[in-house]
Amino acid sequence: MSQFIKKGLIQIGVIIYTRKRNIRISFPFPMKPEPQVDQILSEGFESVSDGGVRAFTVDALSKRLAMSKKTIYKFFPTKENLIHGIMHFALDQINNVFTKVMKEEPNPALQYIKIMEAICKFA
Repeated sequence: MSQFIKKGLIQIGVIIYTRKRNIRISFPFPMKPEPQVDQILSEGFESVSDGGVRAFTVDALSKRLAMSKKTIYKFFPTKENLIHGIMHFALDQINNVFTKVMKEEPNPALQYIKIMEAICKFA
């Protein structure tokens, strides 16, 4: 794991649950020292939301960002890493909304309404 830290990467693990056995997949994921990473992830999320994962291409994302593919691949070595990063970004955004609502709103009924409104924005 230290080799990834030296390169500015962290190791993220994903567990895929199947009927017969569980599979753990680990991949290096960039830390967020650069504002470009948030820009790539945010615009990538919008791109995936608009066209779906199957229609998503790094080339289209680079054009959308007016950024070279080389820059994107600098932070995300493969398209798979980028898709995983976008998924984590989206989940972090949703989690931030949940945390904010839970802290600011004491009424559970209003918490539910605000959280549902936030989820609808992501749909």
